[in-house]
Amino acid sequence: MPACPHAMLVVPTGPLGDEESTICNWNIAVSRPGVAGVCQGGNWTRGTNAARILEVWRAFRDANPDAETARGFWGAPQVPIVAGPQIAANLRLLARAPRKMPELLLPSPARVFAGAKIVAFSRADLASLQLLGSPPDGAVLELGSFSGYDLDGDPLGPSARSSTTTWPVVGRSPRDRLRRHSPPRLSD
Repeated sequence: MPACPHAMLVVPTGPLGDEESTICNWNIAVSRPGVAGVCQGGNWTRGTNAARILEVWRAFRDANPDAETARGFWGAPQVPIVAGPQIAANLRLLARAPRKMPELLLPSPARVFAGAKIVAFSRADLASLQLLGSPPDGAVLELGSFSGYDLDGDPLGPSARSSTTTWPVVGRSPRDRLRRHSPPRLSD
């Protein structure tokens, strides 16, 4: 079974108020802004040096793009965000996110809220997650169906086995990202 199962965390956001929320209209792990004389917009290639990524984001900030181009406003992170009271006043910016799916950034530690779902990408992923016991905070574990994923496949092969026996602690990083396309962050 996969040692690091692929899954998606679906968290109800209804209880969150704007004042508790920070939204990023960039896919932070993938997206690259276009900066004249520095680089074209697009996606980072795997293995891009972190210093280069920071250099490009700083150059983008120094170019002082308008909120529409920046997809938000500059705040504490090194990327433009829409936070707290800015959200209601700038709903049009949320459509600027890739696939119209902005990232919701939550301060650490983030709870897996009651009513959340952990959706496994394959039967092997589900079996690995079931070895951990009941999901934390009453979350529900289920098998999903995703385009391009084989429900019966095991990306690590038949000999892969999980050695974890309990659910790890959630949310020890400076910012936890919960996105539709990201697997849940189960440990640091």
